[in-house]
Amino acid sequence: MTKYKDIMNRIELTDEMRERVLKNVKEQAASGKTDSSSKPEIKPVAKKNHSRIVLIRSLSAAAVCLLVAGGVFLAWKLSGNKKDQKITQTSGSLMPQETDVSANGTILPSEQTFENIEGINRTLGLHLHDLTTLPFTPDASSYAVRGDQAEITYTRDIEDTCLLNISSAKEEFEALAENYSTSKEYVLSDGSMACFYGEDDGTGYAIWKCGDRYCALQFGSAVEDSVFERIIAEVNGML
Repeated sequence: MTKYKDIMNRIELTDEMRERVLKNVKEQAASGKTDSSSKPEIKPVAKKNHSRIVLIRSLSAAAVCLLVAGGVFLAWKLSGNKKDQKITQTSGSLMPQETDVSANGTILPSEQTFENIEGINRTLGLHLHDLTTLPFTPDASSYAVRGDQAEITYTRDIEDTCLLNISSAKEEFEALAENYSTSKEYVLSDGSMACFYGEDDGTGYAIWKCGDRYCALQFGSAVEDSVFERIIAEVNGML
């Protein structure tokens, strides 16, 4: 009896099978006969097989979800790569120009050049004008800004060259001073101090401070100290 109940408990009828059984029962009841040879084709579906069907359907649904999720992730990843590529390309286009190396080995900011001294004034907020106390008449002039440093060059030939630098720091100026064999301190007319550097034939380089800025003046060849004094006084009058 227990085995019978166990077998019966495993049988599950579909709606179609149930309708066929009821139809046969009604027909036999209406005719008043029972036909032992005519048995309804009932195909039991074991719970074990039913569980397998449910499991297969679940796995199929999960596989579909994974495929969809994988497709979405792949599309997102490709989209992200394109965005990263665009950012990289944009960043590359905004990179500053190649930097230079100063005399003491430090990296200098990229240089901006101008056609006249007004470009320096606009960039750094200064009130400079071209030097009028030079010992020669220049044929060419150049104007540049590197970071917060102004650089003005006056040239007539290889020998007659004058370079004026103005900056908030003096480390680079002091590094250039090491190229000269002689040095001395000089008291300016306003009482401030300047350092003159050169060779045995005269002064070629000077460093001094005016307000909160440091200045450096360099000639291509040695000149008299009085030339430096005049130019320094003119520069201080502009700062």
